[in-house]
Order: sequence, then structure tokens, then C-alpha cells
Amino acid sequence: MWDEMYEEFWDKLEHFCARLCRDESRAEDLAQEVFLKALMNRLLIESFNARQCKAWLFATARNLYCDQVRRAAKERELMEALTKEQARIREENGRPQRDRFCDILMDYLQRGVMPFADNDKNYPYHEPEEPQTKEQLWAKLVEQNKKLSPDDPDARRKLYNHCCMFGTARDAVDLFEEIQGVPMADSSYRDAIARYLYLGEREKALQTAERLATSRLWAVAGPTQVRPMSFFEDPNLREFLLEPESLRRIREAAFIDDGSLIRK
Repeated sequence: MWDEMYEEFWDKLEHFCARLCRDESRAEDLAQEVFLKALMNRLLIESFNARQCKAWLFATARNLYCDQVRRAAKERELMEALTKEQARIREENGRPQRDRFCDILMDYLQRGVMPFADNDKNYPYHEPEEPQTKEQLWAKLVEQNKKLSPDDPDARRKLYNHCCMFGTARDAVDLFEEIQGVPMADSSYRDAIARYLYLGEREKALQTAERLATSRLWAVAGPTQVRPMSFFEDPNLREFLLEPESLRRIREAAFIDDGSLIRK
């Protein structure tokens, strides 16, 4: 079926992509991406007749092209924001590592490459085949260390980490909400965001990204811990940078202190 689909539609699809992109090499890349999407949706494609298959391929090509155009516009916006931020840092004699980080990101943008980690364990996130409940996981933790107390924030954080590895998404985010105020690593926020998205709770995922930006970006980044990189490396987080409203919220959270409106 796939050989037949290739022979039937490849030339037509590539021609259509060329009309969209006005660039032969980009058109070929776009056509390849469309067929990759088709392979990822194998069961759906195999249920189509020839007319439906053609319609799906061409609609997918158009959608992917529009996504590329929006992404390019967002990259230009990011470049402008980084340029302004770097100018502010230099004017205020800010930390040199922040200046250097702006240079690194602008270089990635100009070269058209980014340190994207698409093999991230949370992208796409899937629950374990046989997830354990938080009660089961707590029992195992107590068995290993009988001094653990359910009222101890560190113990709750440890349980949260185990839920992220072995439990359900719902138990994990419930625990994440219970331990608000407890210092957490960057990865703890990212784990919660992935599970909120898995559960379809995008607003909570975005709120968590805002909290990560407020608590972990420019304010406390050390020379070897420049936190904004997380938003480019993490496939779940970087999607928020490509949408105007979520980008605005993260940008404000990154540069405005908690409730005080004091710029970082």
C-alpha cells in the first residue's frame, strides 16, 4: 500500500509543496515530513480510499507549511527579544553569563539549529504499562526507610519523583500540587508539565511553566545553570514559546519577580 501511495502521490505532493515553499529543497523536505506523518498515522491512512488519502496528504502539507511560517515568525520575535535583553544586560553591567547565553541562543537561531531534545523521556509522555498507585509507592519507600514521615516535605518530594517514574500521571500531578513551596529541581517542573499535557490540562501546564520561569530563569541562574535553555531543549516547553499568548506569559514571569513587579 505504501509503495502504491508513494508512486501515486509523491510527484504531485512535491509539486504542491514547491508551490507553497517556492523552494525546491524545502519542498522535498516538506513532502518527506508529510509522508513521515502518514507513517505515524498508519492505521488512519490505511482506512482511506485514494481520494481521501490525497486530501489528507495535501491538507497535512499545508498545515505543516503554515506551522513552519509561524515558527519562522516566532524565531524572528525571539531574536528581537534576545537582542533587546542583551542590550539591557550590557547597559546595566549585568552578569556576563547571561550576556553569553544570549549570544549562544542568537547563534542557534541564525544557523537554523537549536539544541532540541526530541528524544526526551517526557515527549511524548506515556504512563508505565502497569503503573503503581502512590499508596503502593509510599509503602515501598517506607519499607526502605522506616523514618520517613508523610508530613515531611522531602519525603513527599521523594514520593513525587517515584510517581513520575513508576506511577500514574494523575497521582504525580496531585502530589506536585501538594508540595508547592518545597524547593524543586528544574526536572520536577518539567515532569509535571508533561503529565498535565498528557491529562489534557494545558492551562495547568502553562501555569507550571510560568512558575518555572519565575523561580528558575534569570533570577537564580548560575554560570553553569542558565535556566532559559530548558525552554528550548524541552519539546513540551518550547511549544509554549511558539504561541503568542503563552510566550507573553512566560516572558512576563521570567522578568517579573513574584507579585512585586520588580524586574529581574
